[in-house]
Amino acid sequence: MIQEGEYEARATKASVGSNPKTGKPEINISFRILEGEHSGQSIKYSNNLDAAGVKYAKEAALACGWDGRDITQAPAQIVAAAPVVTIKTVIVQGRDGKPDWAKVKFVGGKEKQLEPLTAAQLAEINGTTIDGDDIPF
Repeated sequence: MIQEGEYEARATKASVGSNPKTGKPEINISFRILEGEHSGQSIKYSNNLDAAGVKYAKEAALACGWDGRDITQAPAQIVAAAPVVTIKTVIVQGRDGKPDWAKVKFVGGKEKQLEPLTAAQLAEINGTTIDGDDIPF
């Protein structure tokens, strides 16, 4: 199984349509990892194109070569462009006895940027001790 991490990858297949189980519109992009111990392995990105997911789905498609105009053209444009992109993978815990599996969480380094910590947050974090440890960070 592909481990959590960041990998250089290339899109090999893409599709846009309605999920037969949920009825929601979605985009799927399959990637082939280009480096490291998982080189040559495939992994999939999938996201809904509804109000909750469309921003992230469009960012992923744009990073993969879509021109941003007509989502029905995204699959062909993504496969034709096939740029090398950075993907971030995560492990999803299987439920009801099903095995764990890996998926793409972010495409193209679009992970949410964090704001700097405030002085009060730093003081609280640095003053917190770990069970059995009486030395603050």
